[in-house]
Formats: sequence, C-alpha cells, structure tokens
Amino acid sequence: MKKVLLLCAAVFLLLGQTVFAQQENQKAEFDSIKAKKELVAKHADKKKNLSEEEMNQRTREVERKLNELAAGVAAGKLGEEEAKVQLEAMDVYMLEVPNQKKESGVTILSSGSDIYLNSVWITYDSITSRWTVTGGGYWNNTNWFNDGPSFWWGYVGETKNVGGVDAVGITYYNTSGTYNTAVISSLGYVTDHNGWSDYLYNPSHGNGRYGVAFDFQDKMRVQKVGGLGPSPDDFTYYGSGFSATITYDSNFTNYNGYARTMYAHTWDTTTINSIGFSGGGGQYGVDISWSSSSNRFVVFNGSDTVF
Repeated sequence: MKKVLLLCAAVFLLLGQTVFAQQENQKAEFDSIKAKKELVAKHADKKKNLSEEEMNQRTREVERKLNELAAGVAAGKLGEEEAKVQLEAMDVYMLEVPNQKKESGVTILSSGSDIYLNSVWITYDSITSRWTVTGGGYWNNTNWFNDGPSFWWGYVGETKNVGGVDAVGITYYNTSGTYNTAVISSLGYVTDHNGWSDYLYNPSHGNGRYGVAFDFQDKMRVQKVGGLGPSPDDFTYYGSGFSATITYDSNFTNYNGYARTMYAHTWDTTTINSIGFSGGGGQYGVDISWSSSSNRFVVFNGSDTVF
C-alpha cells in the first residue's frame, strides 16, 4: 500500500512539474511584437483619417481616461475587466499579456504596504494607431495622515505639504527590439478622490525610452474642525490617487521589454532629488536620489507587464 501511495505521489509531482514547465514555456514563448501586430490587424478597420490636431486631441482624451481608471477614481476604483469595457467603448484595446515574475501586492523596497498599484496597461487606440502605456494606484487606507504635520489643525480649507515631492511613473527594463518609436505625449494625474485633482503635463524625469516619472507635491487640506483632536476624517489628501501615461506612435509595436508601475513617497523634510531610468535590471531599471536616507519609500507593482 505504501508503495502505491508513493508511486501516486511521484506521478502527481511529475504531472505538477510538467504543467509548471509548460506554463513557463508558454511565458517564455510569448511574442509581444507579434501580439501587438495581431491587435493592430484585428482593429485596422477602425482607423480614421484625422488631422494632427484632431489626433492629439483624441490622444489627450484617451490619456485622461486611462489616468483616471488607473488611479482608481472612476466609479469607485474599477477593476481591470470593468476598465476594459469602458476603454473598448472608445475603441481603445488592452494588449493581452501574461504576467511574469509575479509577487504578491506590491514589491516593497523600504515600506509601502498601504499602497495598491495597478499592473502596467498597454493599450492600442485603433482610431489613431497610437499606443499608450499606463500605470497608477492609490492609498488603500488613511495612513497618509501619519506622515502629515504633527498635531496640525488649522482653519477649514487650509493646506499643508506632506514632506517633499512624491512621484508616480512607469519604468521599462531588460528591453530589446528596435526602438524607432516617438513619444507623442505623456500625462500624469494626482487626486484626493473627492474632486481635488490635477493633470501633470510635463514629466519630471525620463524621456520615454526607459520610462518617465512625474513629481507632485502631496498635501493635506482641512475639511472640518471639531471633536477631541485631528483625525483623518478631518482632512482630505491630495495624493490619495496617482497615475502616469506615455503615448507612442505606431512604431511602438517593434519595441519590447518589461514594465512596472512605480510610486515614491516622502514625508517630514525628505524630498526626491532625481530619478534616473537605465532600462537595465536591478531595481527595475530605476535609480532614485533622495535628500535623506529616512522618511521615504519607493514601491513597484507586483508583476511584470510584458510589452
């Protein structure tokens, strides 16, 4: 009986290893360039003859929609499948890619378990033949309150900074293929999820080849005064949600690699000096220079997006 059980266990183990190997081979065999070309061909009939001005206006509309979805704003933090429905109504389509190097939640290099980050989305606008790469996220609790000015409680409407600047961005690494694409535009977004929002039009770091990042100053604003003392309910946080997009011309089809969403947070007197993108491995191709070795963290979403 023991021999039978051992034999069964060995068979199950072998089957499990075979399935795992097949899954890994499927990932390794995924051809992102081929997948992008197939997506283009599938929706070729939707292409419209627009002027350059009309195309750029359309791109801004698409970027804004993607930013809001990625920041978890629209309709109370939509899931990816719901986001796809809204995008497809605009003739914008997500590239279906396998997740690789999966980790749980976010990849934490210092701290940051309070943060939810989306996997990077690769989307194709069939109207303009442009590709947009999007990453974003939001605070999943009110622990930002702990990073604000200590025991501060001013008048309603008063704002104060939370540390120095934060940053949201997208990083590419282990890239390959032909980089003959052009960056059409990029857009950042920051919000308190309650109407206090801004678009960020000029990236603070990067040129699009290996990623970009947008700096923004996160702030707390007094919503009400009363009770025994300040609490998160008395404030709103400009920085609760954040996202970034990069839009490329049709030649983005020929470029490939791995992408992750990144978010960097500071408090007290710490700020970000610079962010460099190398396209290499290591810290997902990102090197951040901080003004201090404390009171900061950087996080990345928990799986690669192959593009």
